[in-house]
Amino acid sequence: MAYGEIVRSFIHRPLLIFHEAGHVVFIPLGEWMTVAGGSLAQLLMPVVMGVALWRANRDAFGVSLALWLFGVSLLDLAPYVYDAMDLQLMLLGGRTGEDSFHDWLYLLRTMGLRERAWGIGMGVHKAGCAIVVAANAWGLWLLWRQWRQWRRRAE
Repeated sequence: MAYGEIVRSFIHRPLLIFHEAGHVVFIPLGEWMTVAGGSLAQLLMPVVMGVALWRANRDAFGVSLALWLFGVSLLDLAPYVYDAMDLQLMLLGGRTGEDSFHDWLYLLRTMGLRERAWGIGMGVHKAGCAIVVAANAWGLWLLWRQWRQWRRRAE
């Protein structure tokens, strides 16, 4: 996915807010976690949302939406992960990773996995796709079940 496609995604900017906030939230846990905290926060936000919806209301449909958002967050992160190899993605400051700090370059390099950036990014992308499909199927199934119950009551 090219940079322009990411920026044009309707959900990228809201996810970016959680990503950037995550860097600040994870500062007390050291440099590595501060860097990883952006991606972690972006992924934790829909998880927290899903848990809250389930605990407060046992809202399975709401949880399916949170699961969808988790999958979309993975899809949003994937290009950032596989860009750690080529450093062509335009980052928030208007520069590429060659000219400024790139979270996933740092994370993968410190783990000795930079040469696997593309494969890891593709794995993140595939997981995101699978989760989005599963969340959509679950949500549609819940809606269909609810519609059937409503129809039975109307008869």
